[in-house]
Amino acid sequence: FIVGGILAGFAAAAVGEAALPATSVFRGVWALPVPISLVIFGGMWLMPPSPRWLLLRAASSSARQDLEGSPVLDPGGRSAALAALSRFRRGSSPSAVEAELAAIEATLAEVSVARAGSWAEMLTSRRALLAGLGLISLQQLTGQPSVLYYQDAIFRDAGFGDFASKAGVLVGAAKLAATVCSVAAVDRFGRRPLLQAGIGMMTMALLLLAVGFQFKVPGEAPGEYVLPPGAWPPVVVFALMLYVCGYQVGFGPIAWLIISEVFPIKTRTRALSMAVTVNFGFNLLVTFLLSPLQTALDALSPGKGSSYLFAIYAALCLVSSTFVHACVPETKGKSLEQIEAMLR
Repeated sequence: FIVGGILAGFAAAAVGEAALPATSVFRGVWALPVPISLVIFGGMWLMPPSPRWLLLRAASSSARQDLEGSPVLDPGGRSAALAALSRFRRGSSPSAVEAELAAIEATLAEVSVARAGSWAEMLTSRRALLAGLGLISLQQLTGQPSVLYYQDAIFRDAGFGDFASKAGVLVGAAKLAATVCSVAAVDRFGRRPLLQAGIGMMTMALLLLAVGFQFKVPGEAPGEYVLPPGAWPPVVVFALMLYVCGYQVGFGPIAWLIISEVFPIKTRTRALSMAVTVNFGFNLLVTFLLSPLQTALDALSPGKGSSYLFAIYAALCLVSSTFVHACVPETKGKSLEQIEAMLR
């Protein structure tokens, strides 16, 4: 729905610019999400509860405790959690499902007896923090805000002029298609292979953009540089589509999935809040630094600033690939308890 909304926004802007007065385009763009938000609202009511949440609710409503102070679960609450877990683990044997539920119960009992983890305790989970915070930082540092927020400007620099907003619709469609493929493949191929595949696609796209923008020539306006007509403008469109596809195959969904899995349960709330803060902090940093950085690079070599900028992002993609290989664990098919034990 998030990526579909992005595509719908691009499409609404393109159609609005062509069909509506300039003063009314924004109304069309903001009207389109209304029915989509209603669909999301209705879909939330159809989402099945997670077994972990059902156990937490049963524990919080229980008035009885065992000798160690852990809540004694109501049999009905446990049965509901077992049914929910069986639904998520179709194909697994009843004994395997029962064992996983028992492991979840043991973890929840440990957390309920112990106090919530402090910031100091969170910092002791070094491997989990390195994997989670590193991945969520590189998600932004590899240029995603620059490409997404400034794609119209990139298309104009490529010589597309007024067609820039319409070309953005193609990028949004590619983004949606890649997201659907990633969701379908993540539990089949695993987190690390999809991350590496996505980073590889992003690297190739950024190298194409870096090479392509080396051929910019002075435009009609003073200080303007554009790609000349010929082979490179279509290559720029292909490269942008490849970049967003790579991002949606790898960093886009997988980074958020990884941080929801690797942090210890006891300190997960604090760790997730730190990860989100770091992510949006780097998002703002990359966004606000784009224009001054490109201006500084243009001053070194007029018209070539965007080329050098894409080359920097490509180098950061290579760093990301090495980081994933060395520091990010494969969590496919593992429970939260198994992942926590693996990263101790």
